[in-house]
Amino acid sequence: MINIVSKPLEFEEELKRKIEFICDFCNTKPKIINGNIRNIEHTNLSYIEPHRVIIKGITFLAFNYSKILYINNLSNSIKIKDLEDNKESINKQISKLNKDKEDIKDEIDKKKKLNNKIVIKSKN
Repeated sequence: MINIVSKPLEFEEELKRKIEFICDFCNTKPKIINGNIRNIEHTNLSYIEPHRVIIKGITFLAFNYSKILYINNLSNSIKIKDLEDNKESINKQISKLNKDKEDIKDEIDKKKKLNNKIVIKSKN
C-alpha cells in the first residue's frame, strides 16, 4: 500500500512581508495558505506543494526563496521585483482579470438562459 506523508511548510517571512506590502499599497488583504511537502514512504519521491496567496479572487503560487510568483498555474509567472516596481500596473492587471472573470460569468449566464428557453420550447 502506498502511504503519503504530508508535512507543512512555513511561509518565508521576507516573501510574506513583500507580498503584504504590495497588497497594502493596493488596499487589499492577501489570504495566505501554507504549502506542504508530500513524500511517498519508502521511496525518494517528493512533491513540494507551493504556498497559495489569494488576492481579489486570483490565486498566486509561491515557493520559499524564489523571486517568482505564478498566476493560477505554473505556466504564468511574474517576478516579485516587477510587482514591487510596478504596483499600479499589477492593480490594473488584477482588475482586468476580474473583469474577464465577470465577462465569462455573464456569457455563461446568457448561454444558460438560451438553453432554458430551448428546453421550454421543446417541452411545449
